[in-house]
Amino acid sequence: MKNIILIGPPGCGKGTQSKLLSQRLGLEHISTGDLIREEQKNGTAIGKLATKLIDNGNFLPDDIVTSLVKQKIIDSKNDNGFIFDGFPRTVNQAKSLDEFLFNRKAPVNTVINIVVSDPVITDRILKRAVIENRADDKLELIPTRLHNYKNKTALILDYFQNRRSIVEVNGEKNSEEVYVDIEKSMA
Repeated sequence: MKNIILIGPPGCGKGTQSKLLSQRLGLEHISTGDLIREEQKNGTAIGKLATKLIDNGNFLPDDIVTSLVKQKIIDSKNDNGFIFDGFPRTVNQAKSLDEFLFNRKAPVNTVINIVVSDPVITDRILKRAVIENRADDKLELIPTRLHNYKNKTALILDYFQNRRSIVEVNGEKNSEEVYVDIEKSMA
């Protein structure tokens, strides 16, 4: 079983690369964004809380997001493994996922860090906003989202540094070139 975490700032291409990896490696794509948007669409208590927090550029509490992801893993019929897109976003989530998968004898194999500069991120998010109409893809929320990434999510790299292989790729290339770089790094 192979378990891969994609980390990077909002708009770096995690979703695109996750989908490519999922298709090509037979891994189940787990996107916390998709899980949360489903909760919002269904009008659940989690969805309502998400709307208040995420639509302002903030995160849901760790225990809620971790529960959603763990349940998705438990319910899965996939024996090949998972690609985690947008999770973990905090060190606590990383520790919880790491422990959960280790206890299932299916630890995280690789952490892929997609590196993209702030100006490119801003440009990509604004373009995505036009296409996808996501509530959190607003110009005024980009600084908050980048701050949260740099001060919370990026810290998981330190957590995994001595525990797992971390691969760094240049996310400013086109999506196919980024995928090729990821594939080469995992060979």
